Amino acid sequence: VSDRQMNALPTFQQSILSDPFCDDVIKLASELDQEKGTIDDGVTDSVRRSTVRWINRDERSEFVYQILTRLFEDFNRQVFGFNIGHVPEIQFTEYGESEQGHYDWHLDTISDGPVTYDRKLSMSIQLSPSTSYVGGDLQFHDNGSGGLPADEIRSRGTVIVFPSFMPHRVTPVTQGKRLSLVAWMEGPKFQ
Repeated sequence: VSDRQMNALPTFQQSILSDPFCDDVIKLASELDQEKGTIDDGVTDSVRRSTVRWINRDERSEFVYQILTRLFEDFNRQVFGFNIGHVPEIQFTEYGESEQGHYDWHLDTISDGPVTYDRKLSMSIQLSPSTSYVGGDLQFHDNGSGGLPADEIRSRGTVIVFPSFMPHRVTPVTQGKRLSLVAWMEGPKFQ
């Protein structure tokens, strides 16, 4: 059985991460440089409107990397069974109402030339309370929320994990601001 034939459905755990953890991540990210979210190193507002801050691994961010790595390993062991390796940089993302922040249908796979690894799993963590924004729903192609209860996956501290080759999007934010943490687990190329 190849990696791609294994479970390809999104999964989640509602509010598994605490409010203090979410607050600490927001504080950490607020101290980092902000840039426009891009697609393949170019800005395409019709496809993506967001700002991002990259959280690289260092002393201040080690707690985030440790928790996310453990979560990836647990979800992978229980649901996916992929051959995984490590978490590269982590993305803090803001979708705001003023720019109708969104990210249209896309995959999280890597398309930059020959590489010896693949993004295997994607993780989205809700950092905002669900009542602080309207819109901004994470959806999966062909089946809306991917069979996940839309109201539950919006809860603060909720972790959603899915194969990086699964098409997904974030619908436009029409009120407030949606904050999320996005991470990927890489591993040897799919066989």
